[in-house]
Amino acid sequence: MTALGIALTGLAAGLSAALSVLCWPQPADRGPRRRLARLAVPGTGAAARRAGRRARFLQGLRRNPWTAARHARRVAEASARLCPEAAELLAACLTAGAEPVRAAEVVANAIRPPGRLSTCADHAASALADRFQEVAHLLRLGGNPITSWRAVAAEPGLRPVAEALGRAGLSGDAPAAAIRACAQDLRAERRAAGTAAARRAGVRGVAPLAGCFLPAFVLIGIVPIALGLAHRLLP
Repeated sequence: MTALGIALTGLAAGLSAALSVLCWPQPADRGPRRRLARLAVPGTGAAARRAGRRARFLQGLRRNPWTAARHARRVAEASARLCPEAAELLAACLTAGAEPVRAAEVVANAIRPPGRLSTCADHAASALADRFQEVAHLLRLGGNPITSWRAVAAEPGLRPVAEALGRAGLSGDAPAAAIRACAQDLRAERRAAGTAAARRAGVRGVAPLAGCFLPAFVLIGIVPIALGLAHRLLP
């Protein structure tokens, strides 16, 4: 093997090791918030000024349109995952004989996360609980059932549930069966979405193989052999 082949082999190995380190999943306790909290520790002198500038720089990196769009997308996905559970709990309360106002309060108290909101799922659950709590307040004040349930209808997954409850509030029919059917439909949609996401993940998993391992294989296994043959065969 020539010196050039050895150099290319070392370069490929270094690139593969660097990509492995960059792609390695970080532990949960080493997120941006933990780093920002560590940098925000008060201090004195130049070290404190450097830590403050670094913390402001990291905060600026976090406050960008891509991060905001990703956060909104994750919150929307978490809220869609909560919709079947909220619909099933609402149907169970109505089947047990609870009034719609009481059922809305039970759902709001059940899905509201305790403590500080730290994840996208917590933010989604809190927002959905606020919607049900708003509906309960409007119904207790004697509001129109259709307009009162519009706060829940703003969530795309719960729009059929809100429409069924609004119609039942005006006609006086029992909405439990309709809500249970809506919950089953939501469960089926979530299963279909999960299956599609799993299939997409299998396809996307080929990208690291094509982008990292195949070039490394070419540089480590094929290029040195080709260079060695060319050095021996060519005059």
